[in-house]
Amino acid sequence: MDRTRTGRRIATAALALAALAFSVFWASRAEAAGLPVVHIDAAGPIVDDPKVDARMRIVSGGATRFSGRIGIEIRGQASQRFPKKQFGLETVDAEGDGRDVSLLGLPKEDDWILYAAYNDGSLLRNVVAYRTARELGRYASRHRFVEVVLDGAYWGVYVLQERLELGGDRVPGPGEGSDGFLLEYTHPSKLDPGDTFFRTPVTRTPIVYADPERGDMPAARAREIARRVGAFERDLYRPGYRHPTQGYTRHLDLAAAVDYALLYELMRNHDAFSASTFIHEGPDGTLAMGPLWDFDLSMGNPPSVLPARGCSLCNRRWVGRWYDDPAFVRAMVDRWTQLRRGGVVRTMLAGIARDSRALSSAQVRNLRRWPVLGFTPVSAGAPDAALRSAYRAEVGRLQRWIRERASWLTANLPRIGRL
Repeated sequence: MDRTRTGRRIATAALALAALAFSVFWASRAEAAGLPVVHIDAAGPIVDDPKVDARMRIVSGGATRFSGRIGIEIRGQASQRFPKKQFGLETVDAEGDGRDVSLLGLPKEDDWILYAAYNDGSLLRNVVAYRTARELGRYASRHRFVEVVLDGAYWGVYVLQERLELGGDRVPGPGEGSDGFLLEYTHPSKLDPGDTFFRTPVTRTPIVYADPERGDMPAARAREIARRVGAFERDLYRPGYRHPTQGYTRHLDLAAAVDYALLYELMRNHDAFSASTFIHEGPDGTLAMGPLWDFDLSMGNPPSVLPARGCSLCNRRWVGRWYDDPAFVRAMVDRWTQLRRGGVVRTMLAGIARDSRALSSAQVRNLRRWPVLGFTPVSAGAPDAALRSAYRAEVGRLQRWIRERASWLTANLPRIGRL
């Protein structure tokens, strides 16, 4: 028995040493490559909550671009079951208070996300969605591709991106006279224990106070926000909801709602108007849909759930009523016609091609660390050329899906509410 236990300990130690050697080797390769490398050394195990103290150093082009203290935690909900975790981090000063900094040229703030894209074989879907929204003139999280080394171990390709919050260069407020608000329309199963929320009067949808949180605003302000959302939903579901001045649109930033629905329909976001659906106060005090968020399950990922043909939002709360309004559908058709003439699809495809070239070497290291291409396992021991070929095939599938989806939308958008 003692020999057996000793043998197991030796085998375990050997595996640990092999894993360490693997991490050191690939971390050094990442350091010498083109993407910035984020080194994080944590004071203890990183958990969902609370944040733990850590030091972060970002190296790019052979130079240190940032070095300082952070608080870091695991973030996400369903994604927490994946082995490649995503992280929320806050840059802090010596006292542990939030410290606004610019990371890799992004506007100064203190709250950031390292998005893992574990179940997205292209590593690109969030980036494609957010960049397209910005092309339409809507705020969406800006990003940089990076590779992460955590406590000396190589953790793969990540997307350093902005966390959604009001003010500064992020979610815009309405202007003078109000600080604005950011709300999250979600599903009951997605509520966290600490969330403060209200339910809408007709569909009973939970609406989370995202920023500011409920405890950081006067009670009267919280009630007023709930009242305004409730008034919108009541008007949306009453018989005369299509009235041009007395219907639901009097509460809504219509142009923002059209862009939001159009982008979610174009990309077939699986969670749209179920979870991760945000609303903020528009420039005229109306409800403005957005910013876009969470597109790992979209654009044909997974293929069995999200084919390029078919209506995504027809049966979703709120949007199903919008699609029954001929004026809303006409506005969508007009906007889509404008965007197609302006080359929105070409721009999407060109961005994908550019990003995939930038990730050509890094994605090989990522696949060796996490041998799965979206929902498909791969061989971590395959030659570099084979891994590059598999990745190019996944990127090509994404591009073909977008072309097919855009064609389907052009043909079917005028009758979207009748499909």
